[in-house]
Amino acid sequence: MFNSQKLIKFSPLLGFLLGLLITLTGIFSANLLGHKIWHEPGVYALLSFCLIYFLVGFWLFSTVARQWLVSILSGVVAVFIFSITGIQSLLIPGLFLFSAYLLGDKIIVKLTGKATQGKVDIVLNLILGIAIYLLLLSVLGHVRVNYVSVDWVLLAVPYLINAEKAKNSFTQCLLAFKPVAWNKGMYWSILLFAFVNVLFIVEVVKPDTSADGLSYHLTVATTLFYHHFWHFDFKNYIYALMPLGTEWLYAFVYMLAGEFATHFLNYSFAILTAALLYCYLAEQKKLSLPICLLFVTLYLSAPLVYLEAASLFIDSCWVLFLFSAFVAMLKFRASQEEKYLYLIAVFFGTAMAIKMITILFIFAMAPFIIYEVSFKGTLPAKEKSLFVAKLFGVFLFFSAFIYIYSYIKTGNPIFPYENSFFKSPYYEITKSFNNPLFNTPFNFSSFYDMSFHSHIYLESDDGSFGLQYIFFLPLILLAVILFPSYIFLFGLFVTFFFTITLFHFQSYLRYVYPICPILTLLSAEALFNIKNINAFAYKSFLYAVGILVFLNCYLMPTSGWGHRDFYVPNSRYLNWGSPIRELINYVNVKEPGANILMLDDTVMATASGQVYTNTWMSNQFLKQLREQQTLDELQDFLKQYKIKYIIFYLDSTKKYTYNFTPLLKQFLQTRTTVEMERRDHYLVRIDAFNSTPTSVPWDKKN
Repeated sequence: MFNSQKLIKFSPLLGFLLGLLITLTGIFSANLLGHKIWHEPGVYALLSFCLIYFLVGFWLFSTVARQWLVSILSGVVAVFIFSITGIQSLLIPGLFLFSAYLLGDKIIVKLTGKATQGKVDIVLNLILGIAIYLLLLSVLGHVRVNYVSVDWVLLAVPYLINAEKAKNSFTQCLLAFKPVAWNKGMYWSILLFAFVNVLFIVEVVKPDTSADGLSYHLTVATTLFYHHFWHFDFKNYIYALMPLGTEWLYAFVYMLAGEFATHFLNYSFAILTAALLYCYLAEQKKLSLPICLLFVTLYLSAPLVYLEAASLFIDSCWVLFLFSAFVAMLKFRASQEEKYLYLIAVFFGTAMAIKMITILFIFAMAPFIIYEVSFKGTLPAKEKSLFVAKLFGVFLFFSAFIYIYSYIKTGNPIFPYENSFFKSPYYEITKSFNNPLFNTPFNFSSFYDMSFHSHIYLESDDGSFGLQYIFFLPLILLAVILFPSYIFLFGLFVTFFFTITLFHFQSYLRYVYPICPILTLLSAEALFNIKNINAFAYKSFLYAVGILVFLNCYLMPTSGWGHRDFYVPNSRYLNWGSPIRELINYVNVKEPGANILMLDDTVMATASGQVYTNTWMSNQFLKQLREQQTLDELQDFLKQYKIKYIIFYLDSTKKYTYNFTPLLKQFLQTRTTVEMERRDHYLVRIDAFNSTPTSVPWDKKN
């Protein structure tokens, strides 16, 4: 006879076995642990650090020093950071986040008349403050007012208007370092959490060498530093009118503390997402605090999160706002406080100012918001309409500026995307901007492929998505059937709707990042549901979480080519990862403000002058460049743009050989002089006429 109780009792173990089977099958079939992930010195350094770290951890646990665990870990990490990047790289982002919290808290208290209650609300207030800063900076970025003095004023204002809160909050922050008699579970959870974060920090203190970071994410910051406003012409820089929300925040801290401050600010966005996840799980009081922290550590350990947070990609900031909107929705359902709906509008608007594909996430959450407001709210129908109009107004206030500005300039509010529809004359109108490498439709194996065949969805090795999502998916799906609740319905609908619609446009793993904290939250919720049903399965899942953290850490370099060494000195890393930066620094010192033409790359950041490229990124400039017919025409054209230096790459393995047209090659040979060379990257100065051919080994390239 069918026994539903036995089925329910057995289902957690079934979920564990299915997750284990799928995960092991994927690991071995994709040979994740068999191919070379780390450079040999890197893996030895990682294993050595891991051994020393946990041996010291065991020793601390057996002494009275264990109560000072947080202080010891923080002190050692701070000394490491300060010795490499200086105190300002950590201090300025910290001051900015503290200012954002004071600003957000002041606004919430002013509007609601109530003091903030609960740790989730504290984090949401901080994120609200970041949103307000982002909005303000996005407007100021187009005006010549971006000076160090102005940024210090903007940083100081929240302290002045919320001085008492600043004093009390600073005191509370100091209490985090007081001695605590940690129990065994919390001690090891903190130690593991810190271990994962150290892996992040080792990467964060390296200079940026990524193509995206040096092409535009950091370029906004350095442009505002040198020129004090965003003056890029969209006709020559295709991304000049794209949403640049996170980049404005980078520019703010860069102005005060330099490049490494932007690194730590981006890292802090991932930590804030993790903090919000932890605070929400802890507030529910379903799982113990050590287990809540264990799930947060699991979230951070995913190679995709490592890629995003330990670089200058902007997606960690974007995910922070989307996950904040998700949590605010859960808080609204539980409390029916209208402030959470306003926060959702702010967070959605700010996320739209960072990435336009936010609209897909909004569509995913919209049915639940509409249901709560229309059918569960206590407001009369007329007041509901006015309330919805206010929410929409708040959303537009935080999101619309860049899209209106782009439409006025180009006739396309999302230039250069969807230009086959908007038909702006400044870009290709026969087809829309799209990356043809990532157009795989969503199917039943997509989550499996994202986990074990990640190269289909990202410029990475397999395994870069993280192993935990596919492992917990069977348990989550079983929990939906056996323990149906709002959070599972809400979380899974948002996850699948967003992923499926996203893959219709672009199947790119970095854009799937917003579902990661949601799936982690659902995994923890599913684990809570089986806690009192099957103790063996519950403990098995907990042990598996610990193992998955270490597996993810080992797989971290799969997320990008620049992460395969545990640590190398910055000078050696920079020479290996981005020698062009040395050439640009040479020009900055010798002739500040000189314009540069890049023939094979799009590195623009750190240059004090304008940088033009011989690529699609400078679309109009590229067309004009190719129209030149003679050496004199080409020289006059470059003179028109005040270009004094050219940087190019010369190697037989280089793919972008199309950039060397016969005319360009002749020009480089006869009208330039070599100034500097770094690892086959040449910096040449344009001369009126050079009778002696440049000392470049042209025979390396046909």
